[in-house]
Amino acid sequence: MSSKPPPILKVRSPTNCFFGGPDSQVTAAIVALSPSSDNSYLAYPSAVPSPTTANLTQPPQTTPTQQSGDVLLFSTRSLTVANVIQAHKSPISFLSINSTGTLLATASDKGTVIRVWSIPGAEKLYQFRRGTREARIYSMNFNLVSTLLAVSSAHDTVHIFKLGPQRGSPQSRSKPPPSPGGSVDSRDGSQTALDAGYDAYVDKKKNTSVS
Repeated sequence: MSSKPPPILKVRSPTNCFFGGPDSQVTAAIVALSPSSDNSYLAYPSAVPSPTTANLTQPPQTTPTQQSGDVLLFSTRSLTVANVIQAHKSPISFLSINSTGTLLATASDKGTVIRVWSIPGAEKLYQFRRGTREARIYSMNFNLVSTLLAVSSAHDTVHIFKLGPQRGSPQSRSKPPPSPGGSVDSRDGSQTALDAGYDAYVDKKKNTSVS
């Protein structure tokens, strides 16, 4: 009798699921794995908000009922948590990593704002307004050269956002990247200014933290 192969990597997710094993029970689990062997990272939602001074040696042990808008970046090469991203205030609904493993797109349950982060630095590079009405995000995909991001939602629409050339590419050396633009659902009415509440929340948390 042949034994089952062991999983390459097993990580506890907020939905009490395991990834990587042949007997995994993946039910509504949210995860994104980098296709790049050089920048190999696994992104998945954190069950609780990250502390001001996070211990990045291993994922936190939490109960499956708690959820936050934070995302853990787990290095599949060093098998350690590379960074924690305070992506959204609402629970994460979708994650996508580009072909080179250098960009991460995130969406929350509200689905109104899409954010793009650097990997593994966790720097917010872009923030796009998908619409003013809440919507479930069905998919998010970068094109091969990471200059476009396509987002589809339950409003029967597909939004395509333009990203600037990546650092180190020939396009980035020839001209500066354009300012990120936004898109809005035609049925949502006029576009409104992006809410700075989350940024203010993060800044306040940093200012009130004890060193």
